[in-house]
Amino acid sequence: RAPGAMGDTGDTKWHRALLKKLRSAVAVKCRVDAGDAGSLQKSQAGKGTKRAIDDALASLKLAGLGRDAPLVAAAFEQGLKEGGVAMELAKKRGPDGGADGTTPSKKRLKREARAEAWTTSGGGGGGDEKSGFGAANRIDKTIPDPANATTIRNPLVSGHVFAACKRAVFVLHALTKENEHASTTQNDKSWRVRFHEAVETLCEKNSSEKKPSLVVAADAQLAGIGLWALAKTSRRAFDITAKDTTKDTKDTTTTTTTTSILSTSLKARALVTNLSAALSRRFISVCDSSDARGAATAAWAVASLAIAQPACMDRAVAVTLCGRAMRRLDRLSSGERKKESAVNPQDAANALWACAKLRVVVDVACAKALVGVVANGTDDPSKIDKKQQPTNPREMSAVLWSLATLHGDGLCPDAPSLGVALAKKCGDKCGAQSFSPRVLGDAAWACGKLFGALVDGSAVTHKEPFKSAVTQFARAAAASIQQGTSSFPPRNAANVLWACASVRVDAEVAEPLAMSFFATATAAGRADAERKRRGLAKQSAAAGGKGDFGKGKKGHKETNVTKTESKVQESLKTIDSSDSSDFDFAEDASDSVSFESASAKPSPSDIAVAVEAVSVLQLTSVPLDKIRSAISSALTAPKDGTPEINWRAAGRLEHGAFGALRVGMARSVVEVGAGGVTKQDAEVLKRLLRRGAAAAAEADLQRLTLEEGSGNLVTDLLVKEFGTAVVDDLSTEKKKTILCVDDTHRLLSLPLREQCGFKVTNWNRFCRRERSGSVWPASTKELFTCATVRYPSTRNAAAMVMTATASRLAPNASIYLYGARVEGIHSACFVTGGAGDRKGNEQGDTFHPAVPRDLFTDPEIVSTSRCGGFAVARCLRKETLAEETSDGKAQDVSRKKNPGSSMEAFRKTATLVLPASDSSPNGGETTTVTDWHTYPGLFAGGGLDVMTNVLLKAMPGKFGLERNHENAPFTVLDYCAGSGVLAAALQSRIPQNSVLTLCDADSVALHCARENFVVNAHHTQRTVVVPSDCFGGLSPTETFDLIVSNPPVHLGLQSEFTVLRQLLCECINRLNNGGTCWLVAQRYVPVAAMAHEENVDVACAFADDKFAAWVLRKGSSDSEEKSDTKEGTTSKKDKKDKKEQEKKEKKK
Repeated sequence: RAPGAMGDTGDTKWHRALLKKLRSAVAVKCRVDAGDAGSLQKSQAGKGTKRAIDDALASLKLAGLGRDAPLVAAAFEQGLKEGGVAMELAKKRGPDGGADGTTPSKKRLKREARAEAWTTSGGGGGGDEKSGFGAANRIDKTIPDPANATTIRNPLVSGHVFAACKRAVFVLHALTKENEHASTTQNDKSWRVRFHEAVETLCEKNSSEKKPSLVVAADAQLAGIGLWALAKTSRRAFDITAKDTTKDTKDTTTTTTTTSILSTSLKARALVTNLSAALSRRFISVCDSSDARGAATAAWAVASLAIAQPACMDRAVAVTLCGRAMRRLDRLSSGERKKESAVNPQDAANALWACAKLRVVVDVACAKALVGVVANGTDDPSKIDKKQQPTNPREMSAVLWSLATLHGDGLCPDAPSLGVALAKKCGDKCGAQSFSPRVLGDAAWACGKLFGALVDGSAVTHKEPFKSAVTQFARAAAASIQQGTSSFPPRNAANVLWACASVRVDAEVAEPLAMSFFATATAAGRADAERKRRGLAKQSAAAGGKGDFGKGKKGHKETNVTKTESKVQESLKTIDSSDSSDFDFAEDASDSVSFESASAKPSPSDIAVAVEAVSVLQLTSVPLDKIRSAISSALTAPKDGTPEINWRAAGRLEHGAFGALRVGMARSVVEVGAGGVTKQDAEVLKRLLRRGAAAAAEADLQRLTLEEGSGNLVTDLLVKEFGTAVVDDLSTEKKKTILCVDDTHRLLSLPLREQCGFKVTNWNRFCRRERSGSVWPASTKELFTCATVRYPSTRNAAAMVMTATASRLAPNASIYLYGARVEGIHSACFVTGGAGDRKGNEQGDTFHPAVPRDLFTDPEIVSTSRCGGFAVARCLRKETLAEETSDGKAQDVSRKKNPGSSMEAFRKTATLVLPASDSSPNGGETTTVTDWHTYPGLFAGGGLDVMTNVLLKAMPGKFGLERNHENAPFTVLDYCAGSGVLAAALQSRIPQNSVLTLCDADSVALHCARENFVVNAHHTQRTVVVPSDCFGGLSPTETFDLIVSNPPVHLGLQSEFTVLRQLLCECINRLNNGGTCWLVAQRYVPVAAMAHEENVDVACAFADDKFAAWVLRKGSSDSEEKSDTKEGTTSKKDKKDKKEQEKKEKKK
């Protein structure tokens, strides 16, 4: 500052500050010159230099005090004196002592107090009621200055480490607040650099030095904020990294560019994955000290990271953290600290949403408390205190969506009853104020799901709130669309229509919404609506509008989520795509959407839902030409790169199209005039059937995706570990043996033989084509030294196959389990038997650990695919006591000669209550079967499932009454019989001299069926059990009077229609004249389309909202008609060629 710039008072203060700086520099320089630099702090060492003294003198000279001034000389003298005193004190003071060398210093006392507080609280921080980060502060708002908060941090780390951790976490937090829409190339690059620096700072940089990462210094608050910031910024970081890498490698070849982009993207994802895992583990360890906001936000963050594409977090770790957070919220909502750490509606919505996304079991009491927070919140601002948040439509719809999803996954059985009060409140609030389209769609979908989950005997007081709420949502949606100011997203409109059909609202309620939907379902309709919207905009501008017409109402936003958060969350999609509404807390961007935007175009699934609603509710006011145009639009291949219609949408359209066009129930044969079918109807329906068959065929091509992905991963691992060693052993003519379990498609056998030199032995539970299956691996002379196991669909099935595999393994043999993440391969590594493990369900069934710990060591994940979708777990066979067998060889006690005796541990006994036919007089009587055996891995657990229940009710009460069977018995085939539930139900509906044939590809299912029908004699007719892959195990000439089936349409979690297609294709040839075939499938399976492709006449006999029963009848000359049809097709082609030839001759 220039001399005289301030008054006398200012000059005096300025001189005093500069002299103090000089005195301090002289004192430190004195200590450095005397050799006492070791006792200085790091921050003091920089002051003891000649340059620091010269800088202080120069500043004093500018302020009017030269070097010879008395005050400057006095400062020099005082500095030298202070340096000497400080050196004397440093010599007396110990490492942690006070000035006298024995009394503890203030720093030490402070550290000990912090350690004591840490021990008392259980570790962590950020959730204490004394903290400045209580429940009243929302984590997605600007967080207050952390320096003003009183937190309990780890006493094992220094304050410098804690401060560095805090700085890096809040750098990530600051990055979430930057506007993504205003980004430029330069800003993006700077943003990416800061993001990577913050992540690398928090992660361990140099593993060789074994330095702990800064994450260990984080308390609960910092760990939660770090996870939240990662969830918000990871997607943008990946996008910017890929874009910058593409620009940097634009001059290279295509292969090099792709490899570089992939490598850089994988490195960036690895950084985020490592940091998210470290923060999650840290939060789990300090979760008990977090507040409600911290626990709920951490659960939301890990769920967002785990379901992102690509996944940025191990799902098993995310599930663990989510469970701990829910327990913490349960204690906070019901404990003594309820007033200080109250759970607000946003916390409840975040926590339940995370549980729904990660499929975490929710305690009923905890779910009830969290739903009550949202349902019982007040809307009156005058009654809201500082720590209470007002109710929010966005949060109400999120909780409803979560309850519906949790109930659908079987994770919260009481969800329908819990959602009654919330649905009532949401419906009432919808009538009083406007909801955004997103809220309307999600809330309506959830209410429809919860309404359908209520049993028929549920009280009207439970059902009426859901129906009333859906009615309000439908009216609000129709009113919003009729304004014409902007496009109402078709997906949200379709969800509301679906809910209307589920709760069966009155036709006049749903008709306005349905007519508006179909008016804009085609390109021509959207163009007309856009012209009207622009006309209204001009009228508004001419009338003195402010130019914001069509941009939505102000105050329309229901949440305080920022636009940056919206973009991030819109990109976090679930791995398992479904037709349900997928709530993800994204900002509803529909307020400014025009009818020309891509989001205004309905997807094929949206059109299928709307057409189904018209069919179910019988909305006759919707024009038929609009419906036909919408169906044609759904079947047309899009030019903008969006996906074509899939098999699910095609299957739903099968039932909806026939009903909406009022031509009867779905069927595979469509003829003009039959059932009121017009020429236009026939064209649309036939096109629909052809496209549905093509979509099913496309799904069949992808049925081995999970098999191939997991198989390639375990093959690469075995080649890496054993390839060279085994090949070297070939010279000794002794190959290592390996047992491949359930390698049904032989994806491992050939690579292991050729690349590793293994002697491969296969054991498959399922038979395939000419290869047979067995319930237990065959005994061999020598035990195997290695085994691979395809991870089964259930934990009990995994325990049984692992036990069977153990009986053929040598001690210390390695066993590799491989599978997909969505199949639960990571759950194989969970340690069972703890206090929190499930021991049984409501039926009393016991749960076995996936890997029996008495036979194997604890498994661990040894390999994970780059995408994170597949993994391999390894464990070792334990050494057990041995006994001498009859051939003199040592054998483990656990190894049984009889496979049946080993399987007894997994056998369960149940009682079946089989329904009667709906066509039986007076409703018929149910049939009870006792002592029914089941085994793990069977469809529906080997019991009566809902689909079989639907088929039994749809079929006639009696079969075989039309002719005398004294000479030829009535023959029945249960195709894909499983444990034989259908066959057991048919015994009272067929003649006494009938012959029941049960076929299945699952050897365990057939073993179970033999016990039920041969050993326990649950029948009066003669029974034959045949192992068969489709019809392959039966005689080529064997025919039947009745075929019944509940065929599988999935291979694990992948869709597969080969078994159903084979049934439709060969059914006619396997039926006697006058015979029938009954089958059941989900409503969305395109059965009629596949039958149409195979030229088979099949019709729907019964259909509800979920399932459909189909019947195929063979007349006395159907075989001849089928062959004639094929010949007729050829003759038509000949006629066409003949006509073309005649035209050419005429031209000549």
